[in-house]
Amino acid sequence: MFKNIATKLFDIIGSKDWRPHLGKDGLVMRRRLPGQWEYRTPTVEEIEEAISWQAVK
Repeated sequence: MFKNIATKLFDIIGSKDWRPHLGKDGLVMRRRLPGQWEYRTPTVEEIEEAISWQAVK
C-alpha cells in the first residue's frame, strides 16, 4: 500500500526532463516515467556542465 502511494507521488512530482544523478556506477541521467525511472549515460556536454557546476560550488 505504501509503495503504491509513493509511486503515485513520484509520478506526480517527478520530472519528465533528464536530470543528473550520481548512481553506484557513476554519473547517470534519469527521468521519471509513469511507474518507473528511466536511465541513460550522459552526453559529453552534460558531463562538462556537471563538472563546471561542481567547480562553481
